[in-house]
Amino acid sequence: MNRNLFLGLFIVFILGLGACSSGAAPVETPQPEGGSETLDTPSATSTPEPTLPPPTITPTFTYPIDFEAYEMPLGGEAVESFEVFDEMVINHMQELTINAGVLVIARGGEIEYERSYGYIDQGDTYPLQPNNLFRIASISKPITLATLTELIRKGQINPSDRAFCLEGSPENCILTYEPAPGKTVDPRVVDITVQHLMDQESGWTHYNKTDPVFGVVIQDVIDTFGNYPPSSDEMIQYTLGEPLGSDPGTTYVYTNVNFVILGRIIEKVTEQSFEEAVQTTVFDEMGVTDVQIGNSLPENWLPNEAQYSCEWKTDSAYEANEETCWSTGGWNLEAGDAAGGFIASAQSLAYFLDDYCLYNGSVRANNRNCWGWYNGTLDGTMSFVYQREDGVDFVLLFNNRSDDWANEEGADWQIIYKINDILDDFDAWQ
Repeated sequence: MNRNLFLGLFIVFILGLGACSSGAAPVETPQPEGGSETLDTPSATSTPEPTLPPPTITPTFTYPIDFEAYEMPLGGEAVESFEVFDEMVINHMQELTINAGVLVIARGGEIEYERSYGYIDQGDTYPLQPNNLFRIASISKPITLATLTELIRKGQINPSDRAFCLEGSPENCILTYEPAPGKTVDPRVVDITVQHLMDQESGWTHYNKTDPVFGVVIQDVIDTFGNYPPSSDEMIQYTLGEPLGSDPGTTYVYTNVNFVILGRIIEKVTEQSFEEAVQTTVFDEMGVTDVQIGNSLPENWLPNEAQYSCEWKTDSAYEANEETCWSTGGWNLEAGDAAGGFIASAQSLAYFLDDYCLYNGSVRANNRNCWGWYNGTLDGTMSFVYQREDGVDFVLLFNNRSDDWANEEGADWQIIYKINDILDDFDAWQ
């Protein structure tokens, strides 16, 4: 058949499809990281573009969105029965000005549908592919929990082990740190266990004031130690000098630094880097090799990694007296490794979802109550993973978010509610 005729017929067919939408009640989410919410004025910037390989060209399809034709390249194999999901994602990306997104739907550990939407670069030049890498922000935390679950199962860590070796600590303590210069340690810190950190019950409760990983306190850490960028060790020392807001084990507060501490515990007991320990403990058995710690600076981004939008600007965590985007050096992504530093493909996250529970890192095959969702977000990143009771999982990764990203009833969140609703009655599996 003539190619132009084929495309014309295809477009006519697609234009005949109706749009589908649905609503859902909001759900609770951990407080996401960021820091951009403390700034008042957005400012535009141009992001340096890394050298990219020759693109794999994918067809450009036209979809009916809001009664206007909207074009973007799609990667992956089109399946007619799944096109309702394509339309949802494209509509979502158009509404929020997102130029890169990936959707993967899996059932029983088998990938049923995988699609990419848009471009890998901010210049809209190179079409995105389904296996391209994205920052996943706090979805790094369930991966850290799964690693700890395996180490506990092997007897390398005990949940009751004390996190810090301080004066008065029992023998089963792990890390040795001094607080920031001129600071003293709250005596209750000696009681913090590995389990408390995993449960976000360390006792450090002033999230916006004392969490030094992805927020405005980063500059306080730099001022305290005089180093660019701040290291994970400096973040921990800074935190040790802050008073606890509650006794360990009594109050849940979502805090990134708890997981940075867990990353150092994993390194200590395995005698590996955090990234190596996660790979050998969790991902080797899956055959997954692309989950890795990302890089803050654009010149270090991987060629197959999506480029991140610039929402807000701030003081650089890498250079004195410089302003930069949060997403290109406003924080040290590498130092926040166990809390939010991973990059990954959506496919690899789908395989992870089949093996481990999101909420506590337990083995999914042994846990019938393993269902729910997790969100990860940073400037230039909005990621969702969803485990359903029926064994259907889905992953959504984007390289942008709206200013209303923290509102679970807002536009950023509607996409997961709509997809979940469609999956409730979906029966057109391949």
